Amino acid sequence: MPYGKSNYFAYPTQRGHADREQLEWLRADLASTDLPIVVFVHQGLGMQDGLPASDPRAEIEIILRDAGRTDSPGVVACFCGHEHLDRHRRKDGIHYVWINSASYYWVGSAYGRMAPYRDALFAFATFDPAGEIRVEGRRSDWVEPSPEERGYPNAAEISASIGDRRLDYG
Repeated sequence: MPYGKSNYFAYPTQRGHADREQLEWLRADLASTDLPIVVFVHQGLGMQDGLPASDPRAEIEIILRDAGRTDSPGVVACFCGHEHLDRHRRKDGIHYVWINSASYYWVGSAYGRMAPYRDALFAFATFDPAGEIRVEGRRSDWVEPSPEERGYPNAAEISASIGDRRLDYG
């Protein structure tokens, strides 16, 4: 069911779903250039190996991996939001960068719902045609109580920051 028809809450395992029409558009659009391709998406991609074929992200990642023309570098980076995490992984030659939320991390109702940041987060990305992407992030602090002070079990895995990165794609 397309996202616009409420699959987000009704079908949580299909949150990354893209229908046939969207997937064909993506394939065609990515094949239309010989330039390095940077993709911006909401849902998190690229951080897991061995996604089952039933996972909607699997087909999207295959399309990104196989994108471009023989005379093009294809997809060099994919920037993602949604997960509210600061992560980077290079998979199949593509830099997957998860950009943290601008304002909070959702810790769930058992831990106070939202853990807000003191200052808004954002990042600047500079794309150098010589083959480098520079990400300049911003750091903040948690508004107290922090996820750790709340007893959130995954507190060590989250941050109130977007890290600086230098990503080569040459």
